[in-house]
Amino acid sequence: MKVRFRDRDGKLQTAFAAFLINGSIAFFAFLYFLIKNDGLMSLSNDFDAQYLTFPIFANRAVREGQVFFHWAIDIGSDFIASFGFYNLGSPFFWITLLFPPEAFPYLVAWVLMLKYAVAGLTSCLYIRQYVNQPWCAVAGSVLYAWSGYQAANIVFYQFHDVTAFFPLLLLGLDHAVQTKKYGKMALAVWI
Repeated sequence: MKVRFRDRDGKLQTAFAAFLINGSIAFFAFLYFLIKNDGLMSLSNDFDAQYLTFPIFANRAVREGQVFFHWAIDIGSDFIASFGFYNLGSPFFWITLLFPPEAFPYLVAWVLMLKYAVAGLTSCLYIRQYVNQPWCAVAGSVLYAWSGYQAANIVFYQFHDVTAFFPLLLLGLDHAVQTKKYGKMALAVWI
């Protein structure tokens, strides 16, 4: 028995196009810096001191099973409480666990590219329901993913997670208001 997936109105094709376009823009935006720094992403004091070292530390702690109390945090602290905001709540962090901790400085630019691409995809899904032309949704996704907020906060690595998944919250809210079913909204809040 064959299962056929139907995308009657082209929403998923449009969203996939938005993913590719925003990912390509991110690739070319970061390419110069990757070439210049031999594959490393380096921005400023906070980024280099926190947003590169915290994921490396968290990766090691998760791999070693030290996920409750850790003596290397301050003078000893709860790992989950300390890193829940920066790393543990991010689906993108869990992807980086596929690589050794020392690889993160080389991965960070690629993860940021993925965050921009996901922001484009999710915003396109949201915008697509309000426009007649698919290209308008793709254009809107580029404007959303590459907004001034994103550019101004590139130093704050974890802020891009929120932007990538916020349109899912809007989709869930719209669905809840229209159908009085709250499952999609709950899933979006969980993500």
